[in-house]
Amino acid sequence: MRHPVPLPGTLGDAAFSRSAARRAGVGDGRLRRTDLRAPFHGVRVSDGIAPPGILGRCLEYAPRLRPGQYFSHETAALLWNLPLPGAGRSQATLDVSADADRTKPPTARGVRGHAIRDDRVRVLALGGLPVEDPVSAWLHLARMLSRNDLVVVGDALVFRPRFPRSSDARPYSDLGDLAARVGSYRGRGKLTLASALRLVREGVESPMETRLRLLLLMHGLPEPQVNVDLFDETGRFAGRADLYYPRQRVVVEYDGEQHRLSRATYLADQKRLARLRRICSDVIRVTVDGLRSEAHLTVADVRAALAVGP
Repeated sequence: MRHPVPLPGTLGDAAFSRSAARRAGVGDGRLRRTDLRAPFHGVRVSDGIAPPGILGRCLEYAPRLRPGQYFSHETAALLWNLPLPGAGRSQATLDVSADADRTKPPTARGVRGHAIRDDRVRVLALGGLPVEDPVSAWLHLARMLSRNDLVVVGDALVFRPRFPRSSDARPYSDLGDLAARVGSYRGRGKLTLASALRLVREGVESPMETRLRLLLLMHGLPEPQVNVDLFDETGRFAGRADLYYPRQRVVVEYDGEQHRLSRATYLADQKRLARLRRICSDVIRVTVDGLRSEAHLTVADVRAALAVGP
């Protein structure tokens, strides 16, 4: 069997359109060879070129984008690494929006097209792709997410890392900007967004911390402080509490899988918890079951601890 003729250099390192191939002198026969895939109608890509996951899927679709079109909604949220429920569940279907004053939304298979009329949407370059800004993605998610899921994403939008990396664009926003955008938003889900906004807090480090806080509030417990640095009687740093009730000196911690997957992390966490127990009246640890099948036990434990107090 003859090996396929190598593609021109302008086509071999990324997805390309059929029209681009013709301009490069590549005929339809070559485009039908088995070393090329057709992820979307009119697009070809060599095996192994696109990275895995949502970024690769978007790069494969990029040759079909027209001026005024950009990735949005759930696809944009995934590209910005925002925490969605069942993250990656819809990667096979891309959300692509169009500025309704410039062009029409796409209708290709594997794509959800959206017509957008909102001059506050900013289209940014992310990984070489046109992507709507993170806050606009959050607003557009309101038509498909619950209030609690929107709070999880909102907490991530305003999170400011304690030790930021130069490559990390966070925080993507702040509470004032979120409030302004919700106030001017005219799309579906505005009431859900307004309800979620009232529960968004700065300083939340993980989605499960958000869900734990919301669980306590939903059952009528007072709102705890989030990610509080605690110190012993000598002023020495004892540790950081996920959730904290200062009057009763009660700590509520989400116990994630990372504590068991890494022995070093586990041992460091045990030492931190021991220090917290010496200066607090109670330290309650909650696993993923404590947010789901055993949520009633979590609520009862926290309620009892608050009733005892210091």
